[in-house]
Amino acid sequence: MELQIQKQVSVSPKLEAALKTLLLKISKRLSARRVPAAAAIKKAELSLVLTNNREIRKINKKWRAKDKATDVLSFPQWTPEELRGIGKRAKRGQVDAWPLGDVVISVEFALEQANTAGVSLEQEMKRLLVHGVVHLLGYDHEINA
Repeated sequence: MELQIQKQVSVSPKLEAALKTLLLKISKRLSARRVPAAAAIKKAELSLVLTNNREIRKINKKWRAKDKATDVLSFPQWTPEELRGIGKRAKRGQVDAWPLGDVVISVEFALEQANTAGVSLEQEMKRLLVHGVVHLLGYDHEINA
C-alpha cells in the first residue's frame, strides 16, 4: 500500500515513519484476511491528511454537517460491493494501483486524546490511522454496530 501524506501541521519524522511502517503492516495483514479487496490491498493508494482542529472542524461541517472538531475522518472511494469486485479482479491479476480513499487526522485532537488516555502521540496516531483504514474498507459505525 502506498501512502501519500499531506501535512498541514508539523509532525516529527519519527512519527511520519511510524505511520508508514504501520501502513505496511496493515497491508500485509489485510492481504491474508477475508476483507473486501484484500487481494488488491498491496496496490492500494491511501491519502493521509494531518491537520489541526480548526481545519478538521471545517471538513466535518462540510461533509457530515457536524460543526465540531473530531479526531479522524475517512472518505472511502468505493462501496463494499465495489471493493469485493476489486478483490476479485486482483485475484485474476487485473488490478493496477488504485485509490483506497482519504483519511484526515487532527494531530491536535489526537494529542489531547493521547494525554487523556496516558499514551504517546505516536500510539494515538496509529490507532486513528487503523480506525480510518477500517472505515475505508467498508466498516460503518451506524451499520456495523
